[in-house]
Amino acid sequence: DIAQSCFMGCSGIEEVIFEEGNVIATIGSDAFQACNHLKSIELPATITSVPMNIFLNCSQLESVSFLGEVTSIQQSAFNGCSSLDNFNFPTTLTRIGASAFRNSGLTGAIELPEGLTTIGTTAFAGANAITSVKLPSTVATIGNAAFGPIASLASIELGAGNSAFALNNGVLTNAAGTRLLVTAHEGEIGTTISNATIETIDNYGMAYSPYTDVNLPALTEIGNYGFYRAAIKEFTYKAGMTVNPNAFLESDLETLNVEEGAREIPQSLCANCTSLTTVNISSTVTN
Repeated sequence: DIAQSCFMGCSGIEEVIFEEGNVIATIGSDAFQACNHLKSIELPATITSVPMNIFLNCSQLESVSFLGEVTSIQQSAFNGCSSLDNFNFPTTLTRIGASAFRNSGLTGAIELPEGLTTIGTTAFAGANAITSVKLPSTVATIGNAAFGPIASLASIELGAGNSAFALNNGVLTNAAGTRLLVTAHEGEIGTTISNATIETIDNYGMAYSPYTDVNLPALTEIGNYGFYRAAIKEFTYKAGMTVNPNAFLESDLETLNVEEGAREIPQSLCANCTSLTTVNISSTVTN
């Protein structure tokens, strides 16, 4: 076995080769973390789960292949692998952990395999060269900000027959339509979103979204950075609504209305909104 953190920080390693017939049963978490000159590795057939943090911040890693039937990629396994622009997702994969490909170099269209059921929180966050994502019909759980923010995410596709999620006009929600996970940024999706069922927006849920006109009457909560760099022009902050910090950071917001009954304006709510010209604050606001 290769123990936890065994080669962590060994910056001279460029390639790891497991000889034919290798019987290593397990590789510990963080085993190759911060091996920042590691470029390629082929994991032996005995490895069916890619350990947590195994290649964290391996910034020059370009090629990873698997001889075994990998079913799980654990938390932050490829986090910070900025040179990993292409990755063949194993057809046996069922779970992608939190931040597994966060800030990685994944580029272009990615298609996640049928059989995948779980995508963790911030799994692909900050992988800013991804242009499209195809989700399988089998995915049942997607964590908060799994695909946010991705500045270049032009389109999203959802496998036919998926019962856990819905995709309408570039907007991915849960099947009930109450939770908005993420939106596409380009294509024929227009500049208006009007939805009567959406109650919550995930962290970065509408970041970079092209919608200038936003009508979400059932909305009760906006996650952190919910409208980061979005095209939204006007928003009304209603009493009882939970709006988390940085919700409109660097967006195109022009008008903010804070209704009677609202009591607090969150930290950095409209920071760096250079188009903001009008702010209407009710007398009930105390903080």
